[in-house]
Amino acid sequence: AALVPPPPDPPAAEDLPAVPEWRSPRQRWRDAAATTLAFTLPLHALGCVGSRALEGLVAIRPQADEELLCSARVLELAPLLSPVLPLSLPDNEVTKHLTGETRLLEAIRLMVRVLRAKLAGGRTILVFEDVHWMDSSSWKLLEAVRKELSPLLLLVSMRPGAEPKLPPEGTALLAAARRSELSGLRAHEVEELLQRTLGVDSLPTAVAREIMDRSAGNPLFAMEFALAMRDEGLVQIVDGRCELKVSLDLIDFPPSVEALITSRFDRLPPASLLLLKVAAVCGSEFSVEAVKRMLSRSDIDGNGAAGAAIGIPADAIEPTLETLTSSEADMLRRMSGAGRDARGGAG
Repeated sequence: AALVPPPPDPPAAEDLPAVPEWRSPRQRWRDAAATTLAFTLPLHALGCVGSRALEGLVAIRPQADEELLCSARVLELAPLLSPVLPLSLPDNEVTKHLTGETRLLEAIRLMVRVLRAKLAGGRTILVFEDVHWMDSSSWKLLEAVRKELSPLLLLVSMRPGAEPKLPPEGTALLAAARRSELSGLRAHEVEELLQRTLGVDSLPTAVAREIMDRSAGNPLFAMEFALAMRDEGLVQIVDGRCELKVSLDLIDFPPSVEALITSRFDRLPPASLLLLKVAAVCGSEFSVEAVKRMLSRSDIDGNGAAGAAIGIPADAIEPTLETLTSSEADMLRRMSGAGRDARGGAG
């Protein structure tokens, strides 16, 4: 058996570097857990935990905040961060003169500086999903982060066949990437996914096979097929079983997942669809009060009444939202991204 030497003693205080500070393995795990909580808990929950357990531990390297806030240059350019922060910082005498490409490049440099300060001394993994929706500005930021942060593992996922539509910045970054193509789900995996989606214990073999063939194992497409068939009464859920109510030969399946999702939205009342669009802007999770505030701001009549702009009384907003599923809001958000991509992306 190999002899395992005892762990070294912690270094003396005078020998410790300022950044990164020495931490025991236990402390590193504790900080990692706290950082995870900071990303997974809703922002409003962090201030309502009711204990001091998370205080000072729900940010990545909180000691870097003081360093950044003591920099005159960071404070001077801080308004450039407004597009990526949950608050609006008014332009000052410096930033109000920055426009166009110059403003974008300064904003990217500032964001990279903040990330470098917050992630210094660690081995960072950044994960970006569905990068085929990203615009050229986001790709420029990602490329700058890749060049300036080290060590860094950058993981990105994108839809097959989307690369020709990427801006030059995306094409250049991916040219240096190591690629791994993910195949679609296998037949039994699609069947299990459909059973969970519909909340059933069994599924007609013909239905599972048809959805597998048309979705090619794409989980999003498969789920939307199943939900559309249920909503249109083509299948019925009885005692935990899925029963086919019409011949598959008579079903007109949409040619794409976008057309499939659009067909689901087309069945919603106009006011409910508009409300869903407002809610989707808030994200896949939102509060009723946030939707009401957004509706008040968008009131075209100027009377300030939440819901007036879309024809829904204020007291009917919450009941209406309860009739709309979270999956519909998430699908609308995906389709909004597809629309931006088709128009060439936002600047």
